[in-house]
Amino acid sequence: CFDDSGAIGCWIVEHDGTEMLYYQGWNKTVTVGFHVAVGIAVRPAGNPDAPFERISAGPILDRCVAEPFFIADPAVFNENGRWRIWYQSGKPWTFSGGQMLPSYDIHYAESRDGRHWDLTGQTALTFAHPEEVAIARFCPLREADGSYKAWYSYRSNSWGYCIGHATSPD
Repeated sequence: CFDDSGAIGCWIVEHDGTEMLYYQGWNKTVTVGFHVAVGIAVRPAGNPDAPFERISAGPILDRCVAEPFFIADPAVFNENGRWRIWYQSGKPWTFSGGQMLPSYDIHYAESRDGRHWDLTGQTALTFAHPEEVAIARFCPLREADGSYKAWYSYRSNSWGYCIGHATSPD
């Protein structure tokens, strides 16, 4: 399946008595280092000893016309029935130092049910530094006034990950 080479839990949303774990599943590939897509696993809310069970053998978010390289690392909110997701959007891979290297920034989408997303390729956070090639682990927080803060990591191919902070009124 889409997660046969590994899975990483990313975000949990409680909805209608169920905990929904959004996770990224990995596959090995031939021409680039990996392929990754997003799935959901569920369990009854309030039962931390129960295992999560994936809802399908296939991902809920994967490569498509709007996102041709990969989708990973989701952060998901359900705000009064408005499902919002921020996720890593893969960019073209580059060849450097004898290997293919990934690049990614953060995109945004919405859904009516948390499973079927309207992917438009809308950028939420992109590179600010000249050598920057990757933004990861985007963690948004909604403030009481309705604005948002987010923390994330960013890196280049010549320097390691640093912590970043962003704010947005919407």
